[in-house]
Amino acid sequence: MSSSTDARPFRVTVAGALGHGRQEVLEAVCRRFNAEPLAHYVGELRVWSAEIAAPNEAGDRRTLLMRCLDDACPYVAGQDLLVRQSDAVIFVFDVRHEHLEEGWRSLQRVAESAQRGGYDLRSKPLVLQYHRCDGHPGFQPSRMDGWLGLPPGEEVARVVTSASRPHGEGAVFNALWRQAGAGRLT
Repeated sequence: MSSSTDARPFRVTVAGALGHGRQEVLEAVCRRFNAEPLAHYVGELRVWSAEIAAPNEAGDRRTLLMRCLDDACPYVAGQDLLVRQSDAVIFVFDVRHEHLEEGWRSLQRVAESAQRGGYDLRSKPLVLQYHRCDGHPGFQPSRMDGWLGLPPGEEVARVVTSASRPHGEGAVFNALWRQAGAGRLT
């Protein structure tokens, strides 16, 4: 097993609507890789971040810098800045009925902000994390894809997580890693 680490961390932003679980997802990933999330302030914005040295299937270690806004932070511009500075995005989408519309608007805002910033959000590795699906009985990811307006057959990585699927964060990272061409994480 190699112990090489890239000089620059692979920056991952955990984005999503206010209260949809972005901080919860960051903390779950930190638990899996024995990392400690740290809070710091950028002006009035409370940003959580963690550096994680994660091995892929080849045994190489890659440093990930994960960041998200505090779950209570309502500032859209702060999230847009984190997304713009990232190499990959995990968009956390709470699929409980009462949160669907808010999540859709948040995803649209992030995509529109990316276009205004001069890039297509899909130009980066992107994973839609359909979160808290146990609060939406009968949840079907393909129907959610259609509701979000994803063209049929378009390959967008997505992962479904719930309280009954505690290791969803591993699936999220494997989906990101495949898109980034870095191999699966172990």
